Amino acid sequence: MFAALYAQHRLGHRHLAGDLPADARNTQIVHADLAGHVTPFNDALSALAPSHLWNMAPTLGRAALNAEVTKQASAVAYANDFKLMMVVALVALPLIFLLKRAKAQPGETAVLE
Repeated sequence: MFAALYAQHRLGHRHLAGDLPADARNTQIVHADLAGHVTPFNDALSALAPSHLWNMAPTLGRAALNAEVTKQASAVAYANDFKLMMVVALVALPLIFLLKRAKAQPGETAVLE
């Protein structure tokens, strides 16, 4: 999780612009972090109901497990994007107090076109 946040911080402005390679990189970082917990010795994987689908012995089981990890990594990366946007908005929020109201000149009226 920390690696994904660090990657977002490092990618910075490109990531805020919705750059697809940055999103893919963030997904890859989260995927690597999640896949590190997937081992044959992890009891949580054998206790789950679809454990027969995620059997690491056949190729089909490994592919199904990889697809699930990729789906989870994409969801986490998407949530991290919104966390980053929240931080940027909160940092920019105090800038509102630096704005001044425009003073109306005598004899002028505001016209909305």
